[in-house]
Amino acid sequence: AVVSKKLETITKMLDKLNTCKEKLDSEIDFYHDTNECPTCKQGISHDYKQDVVTKKSAKSEELTTAIQKLSDDISAVQLRLKKIHEINLAISDLNKKITEHNNTISAGERYISKLKKNAEVPVENINNIEQEKQKLKDIEQHLSVMNRILLQVKVRKNLWQRQQLLKMNAT
Repeated sequence: AVVSKKLETITKMLDKLNTCKEKLDSEIDFYHDTNECPTCKQGISHDYKQDVVTKKSAKSEELTTAIQKLSDDISAVQLRLKKIHEINLAISDLNKKITEHNNTISAGERYISKLKKNAEVPVENINNIEQEKQKLKDIEQHLSVMNRILLQVKVRKNLWQRQQLLKMNAT
């Protein structure tokens, strides 16, 4: 918003300078081409015309320089706006990927929670204690595997986020 406001301000200044320069150039043309006053029909001396044209030409050159400087400033601000837009797009893409990773982590955590809950279910009418022990060991193994997977996903997410930040800082 600040950069856009700056662009708007510079553009308005440029318009004003262009209007002033056009007026000056018109006055220069008038004194250059006119030998007598159109209102009172008196002659305009050559020395006076030369003096006015010289002063107004100098002012016109100053305005030309200022106009070029403002045009350069506008180009720089437009380039900055383009870069800001590109960075915003990159941030948006990163936020989408972070959301995807967070969803994967949440799904893994829900599955782990479900496995834990299943491991805590009281066993009724146990016919074979050895079979139940084996089931618990299997659930514990699944839980261990899921915990490792979750840890790997979190580590990959952190690495990926760091890489993206490094890429953004590099540009």
